[in-house]
Amino acid sequence: MNDGPVRARKTNGLIQVYTGTGKGKTTASLGLVFRALGHNFNVCMVQFLKGGTYLGEYESAKKFRNFKLLQFGVDCPWADQLKAGTLICGSCRYCFNILKDDVKQAEAALKASEEALTSGAYDIVVLDEINCVMNQGLVNTEDVIKLLKKKNRSTEVILTGRSAPKEIIDIADLVTEMKLVKHPMLKVIQSRLGIEY
Repeated sequence: MNDGPVRARKTNGLIQVYTGTGKGKTTASLGLVFRALGHNFNVCMVQFLKGGTYLGEYESAKKFRNFKLLQFGVDCPWADQLKAGTLICGSCRYCFNILKDDVKQAEAALKASEEALTSGAYDIVVLDEINCVMNQGLVNTEDVIKLLKKKNRSTEVILTGRSAPKEIIDIADLVTEMKLVKHPMLKVIQSRLGIEY
C-alpha cells in the first residue's frame, strides 16, 4: 500500500490516444498509470466493456489508495475460475460480443468518466476501450468530445481502444497507433494469466 502524500500535478493535462490493431493499448496506459503512482498522483481508470474482476489491473488497483478502477462491462461468468487459474481466458470470445446490457453500462461509464474528468480529484483519467465503444455506436463521439472539452484543466486523459474516431484523433495532443505485426493468438497460443489479463 502506498501511504505517501498524494500530490497534485501543476501542469496542463493533455489528451492522449492509444489505438490500432496491435496489442498493448491498455498495457501502455497502465504503464503510465504505474509511473504516475510512483509520484503519488491520483489516478482513475474507467473500463468500458470490461467486467472482468479476474484482470490483473483490477487486483493491482486495490494495492494503491490513490488508484481507483471502475469497471462497466458485463461480468464474465467464468471470472472465479480465471482468477484461480483453473481456466484459460481467450477461447470463448464472450467478452468480445456486444450484449444488450452493454449500452446501459456504456452510458453509466460515460457518466462516471464525466465525474472523474471534471471533479479535479484526479491527475490522470484513463478511459479504457472508449474508442471501441464510440466505434460500436454505444456512445456518441460528439458527447465524448464535449466531455473532453470540459475536463479539469490539469487532468491528463488517455483514451484507449481500436478504431479511434478521426474527430478524437484531431483534438488529441498525442496519438499512438499500435500496429499488429505478430501475435501469439495467430499461432493459436491462448491468453496467459498475468501477461494478457
